[in-house]
Amino acid sequence: SAGPVLPAQGAQPLDIVVVRGACTAAGIGLAHRLAKAKTTTLVLWDRRHRKAASGAGEVSAALQKRTYSSPGEEERADAVVMGKAFEFFGVGAPKCALVQVGSDKVKQASELEKPLFKPDEIMKSVNDNHTESLSSFYATIVYQPWVHAYRASMFSLIPPQADGDWCEDIAMATMTTRRLVKHDSLRMHDGSGWSFGLQMKDGRMDVNASLAYAFIVSMCQADEGTKHSMSGRVMPLTMGQGKQ
Repeated sequence: SAGPVLPAQGAQPLDIVVVRGACTAAGIGLAHRLAKAKTTTLVLWDRRHRKAASGAGEVSAALQKRTYSSPGEEERADAVVMGKAFEFFGVGAPKCALVQVGSDKVKQASELEKPLFKPDEIMKSVNDNHTESLSSFYATIVYQPWVHAYRASMFSLIPPQADGDWCEDIAMATMTTRRLVKHDSLRMHDGSGWSFGLQMKDGRMDVNASLAYAFIVSMCQADEGTKHSMSGRVMPLTMGQGKQ
């Protein structure tokens, strides 16, 4: 069996990493590896909850159930996390990252029997999957002041089901996480504001967590020329990654 995937030899731990998004096994494993390496790790999960007894067994995103009474109210939790991230003071250039974790509970029309005869279920799946795109957009908008101030890199951890820019499954038509990475929307005139997609290829979440950790540490330690050349690209997480 393959051994653990490690960052480049001699790589130092990162200074601070913000991990947000879906609470998945890969995301939890990644946060654990960062914290174990003595990186200051701030975590904010999008919690999911079950409906009342009448809808037992159904799980919906908490984001869909909230009601906000004032503009910007939905940003408060992220604002608190970003405020903590801004408290970091270190020696030299800080090595920081923002990680957006995509849900591994992606709904697909191919999982339904005779999906074209179930338009309501398909449209519900489209709507649920669209929240993943919104969460990614939200992360870039809310955290851009910190990303630019600390010259941090953003990483999007993409589930195996979303392997492809234009998925043929109609339920995934509105998932645009990969295209958001390729848009490279955080880039500044000086070239900073790097964005990278991490496409999971393995069904074993512990392997994906190790691969993502190795790639993130290696890329944050890389020179700016390397970051410039790779920003805006979606990288497959395979056993060859992370040893640069």
